[in-house]
Amino acid sequence: MAQTMIELGPRLGSRPALERRAKLLAYLGNGWHLVELGIALGAGIAAGSVALTSFAGDSLGEVLAASVIVWLFSANPGASTRAERRAQSRIRNAYPLAGAGSTSPRTVRVPA
Repeated sequence: MAQTMIELGPRLGSRPALERRAKLLAYLGNGWHLVELGIALGAGIAAGSVALTSFAGDSLGEVLAASVIVWLFSANPGASTRAERRAQSRIRNAYPLAGAGSTSPRTVRVPA
């Protein structure tokens, strides 16, 4: 009786191809978040809105995290386990910065 092998997962490319794809996605994400940051910051300042300026801070955290991904896959530092652990730590530390603006206590004046 012959056995048939069935592959259930998606077929992945080579590591260099996957690294190029990760960098491309990180660059596209950074572009999006920079536009988002500019619009939210401009609108937040114009409207005097804490929520919009906090949203801009969130976008800044996303830019920092995606920049770590670009760093990891540039100049081949991603090949080492140590570099990947450092990248994970940097990304983990970028996200609290994103939430810092929205969780900090502020006095907001609401027009009567």
